[in-house]
Amino acid sequence: MSYLNLPRLTFAGLFEADVNTVNNDVRNFSVPTFEPRFQTPQRPADDGKTQYNGWWNPDGSNAFRLLNCVVTGAVTGGDTASTPELALRLNAQVGRTAAKIVDLDPQFQFASALWCLRIELTDGAETLMAATLMPTCFRDIYFARVIDKGTGQPVPQSPGASARFTGTLHQIVWGAGSARYPALQALQAEAQANQGRLGCSLLTYGYSKTPQAEGFTFGTVIGSIGPWFNGDPLMFARSRRFAPTGQLPGGINWMDGAVSADQSTLSLDFGNSLPMWLLPSPGPDGEIIVPQDLGPLTVVVLTHADKDGSSDAASPLAASGATLAADLCVEIGTLTGYDVAWLRRTGGIADFAIPAAAKALIADHPLAILKNGNVVLIRETIGGLFVRADNFVQRLDAAPTGWLPASVSLYAMRYGQPYAGASLTASLDPVSTGNGGDGGNAADPPQAPIPPNNVPADKISMPQPTMTAGADGIAEMAVSYCNPENPRGYIDGQIYQFSYSFDLPSQSPMPIFEGIWFHIRDAFVPPATPSWATDVAPILTQYGNLYPIMSRGLFDIADYATVTANARLLFFAFTRSIDDANYMPATRDMSAGKMRMLVEWLAGYLPGGLPVDAGLPVLPEGAVLTAPALPPVTPAAHPRRLRPATAKAAIDRLGPGNEGKTAAIRNYLEDIAGSAG
Repeated sequence: MSYLNLPRLTFAGLFEADVNTVNNDVRNFSVPTFEPRFQTPQRPADDGKTQYNGWWNPDGSNAFRLLNCVVTGAVTGGDTASTPELALRLNAQVGRTAAKIVDLDPQFQFASALWCLRIELTDGAETLMAATLMPTCFRDIYFARVIDKGTGQPVPQSPGASARFTGTLHQIVWGAGSARYPALQALQAEAQANQGRLGCSLLTYGYSKTPQAEGFTFGTVIGSIGPWFNGDPLMFARSRRFAPTGQLPGGINWMDGAVSADQSTLSLDFGNSLPMWLLPSPGPDGEIIVPQDLGPLTVVVLTHADKDGSSDAASPLAASGATLAADLCVEIGTLTGYDVAWLRRTGGIADFAIPAAAKALIADHPLAILKNGNVVLIRETIGGLFVRADNFVQRLDAAPTGWLPASVSLYAMRYGQPYAGASLTASLDPVSTGNGGDGGNAADPPQAPIPPNNVPADKISMPQPTMTAGADGIAEMAVSYCNPENPRGYIDGQIYQFSYSFDLPSQSPMPIFEGIWFHIRDAFVPPATPSWATDVAPILTQYGNLYPIMSRGLFDIADYATVTANARLLFFAFTRSIDDANYMPATRDMSAGKMRMLVEWLAGYLPGGLPVDAGLPVLPEGAVLTAPALPPVTPAAHPRRLRPATAKAAIDRLGPGNEGKTAAIRNYLEDIAGSAG
């Protein structure tokens, strides 16, 4: 995909993520130990700790909105901007329920997904383009990106972080008026040549999570719309990958680049990479969070190729922080003036014309970005190698007996091109503990135990942990899974995490949260005659506990009389398609068996009973596993995400507090840091 490539349209404005936070703590799923205070906001405790209760936004609706978005840039080729598009606005969810933003599970909160986002470009008189973003998760979350200029300290937690949602636009409708806009015409031509799809990426930062503050649950969004090419992944850009070597990204984060098919243009995405300042007061443009000026950034291609990672001795030329001699690189261009106006206009994507000397090298030599003309800030991965999973977060229903298949597409790339024949490996991670809590430093925490993840390991099988990419650079990671049999007790199913990489002993590190996650739901066979007390009420009570906006804001879904009186409304919500914004539950974590039972039970309170055309979930049927159901073994070849010492430094950069994702990343980093002994 490439929102990176031309033509490209950029827009900027605000986003709202009204996330629910009662479900930040997995222990709040336990109905027997749930307390009414868990639906109230967190508060300071007498001992200096925090009583987290329902965390910082217990009344959240999981709504996601784009607001006040305007087109800020349009480029069709080279550096020529077409100005007519700058009069356009981008609206979302016109005449529709708000889109949703949800996590996979309280024990995995690092792939928050957007569902049902519909955007429209308009000139105020007519809709010029309308499109739906396929469900997609954020990646490359960059904590401590924003530095308080007054104190020099990182802004802690989510307000100091940024991330990118990269996905695919489909169901595109073009208005007749789009013919008046060169960039729209160019994008329409690209879509028509590529299954009616375009690429889209949303950069988000500056999120406010301070209740009662102006802009609470709002942040800045800058979007880029570009081509999507046949054969591309749906949830990331097939690109050239830049990675820090041997250090936590502080000055500059992981980033992507793309070379045009004719090798005339190099496009680099600095949008989620450059560090930012939090200013003491708004600047002349009214912005309070702005990119830091690191001075001129020189983009080069190295004259010497890397070793390819097949040897333990592989040591990349020009590691981050190294001083590069002039004869070891060829300059492509220099980025200057990358202020907030530039960021809003370009989405952080810089396009460079590739000079002839660089063009002779760029196909198979690594790229680097230099500060002060010769100091390496960041460089392309060792050997230009980059592998990424596409459908890396999956919600799966288990069968009562037998096994079911699932697969994940792994895209292997070398210098941005499909890496045919690449050898890849994947494996189930070791048992993981403590996920989805408060970090162990809270006052009056919930009394339910925190269940471990990745167990039991014999409920998921990957008989072939090593794969070979085809001619298109794609390998399918095939797994089989069966009923996990409720290993977490009070919460449905189990989370299984896999790591993956090239099957090489030496390669560039991957970001902290780069993996594959399956939520395997417990098998559930609906009883012939469901009982409110033993079958229906426990399910609805749990959801009522977790979502006060439903139980207090609409009606009490744990009360029999109220539920039966509102059976038609609930029936409507439970029978929506999963890609409908009105789908219930918004978290999309209920198993097919439980959903079917609720729908059939509710139908008993509707005039005429169950409609003939009701879309009931299909219960899966398992099969005998032909290969032994042996748990995968974690091979040593997987690159560590961080070294223990680096993990300790990352914990310091997180700052105080354990709210939500901060608690999750702190737990993850402490596991790594603890391995230092």
